[in-house]
Formats: sequence, C-alpha cells, structure tokens
Amino acid sequence: MIGSADGEELSDLQQAFSDHHGLQCGFCTPGFLMLAQAYLGEPREVEPSEAEIREVVASNLCRCTGYQGIVEAVLATARARLATSPSGHARTSGPAGQSSPARPGAPGGDGG
Repeated sequence: MIGSADGEELSDLQQAFSDHHGLQCGFCTPGFLMLAQAYLGEPREVEPSEAEIREVVASNLCRCTGYQGIVEAVLATARARLATSPSGHARTSGPAGQSSPARPGAPGGDGG
C-alpha cells in the first residue's frame, strides 16, 4: 500500500486510517492516502485545522464514509508527526501550503 516502508508494516498514516475508521470499501483509499501524504509532507510549524484537512480531502470523492474518520486520521497523523519531529516541524517534502477554509458544498463545508 501507499506509504508502506517495507510492504510488511503499515505507515503511520495507514495505521491512522485504520484506527480512525477512515476506510470502508477501499476504492477511494489510495487517493486519500496520496492526498494526505502530500499534504502532511508540506513544512508546517502548527497543527493543521480540521477545515484545512477537509479542503484537502474534498478533491477525492468517497460514497461510503462521512469523511469524519478520514479527517480524524489525517489530523492524528499530523499531530503525531509534529510531536515527534526534533525541530517541531512535520516532515518536509514539498512547497509550503496555503491554508483555506472549507468550500461550501465540500465535505464538512457549509453546504455538504
């Protein structure tokens, strides 16, 4: 699976998806894992907000879940990575992201 270091053990993000019931049928899971891994790889000094995470996951459609477990899994992974990072920064692997509130109509937004 995506993010697994050796194919035998789940990555922290995969484990969080399992722990927070962020997967159902599995059809959309690879897309959510890729989105979340890229988002969590951006440099950050503070924990992302739930609204920021909802904005990220809004670009991948899931018809099985209510997105809450997915959001909780990403947030838990972000918290854990920030807490264990020696510099207080999450792992970095890309450009800094811009935070934005959830869009109306997006999962968890005003219209959805």
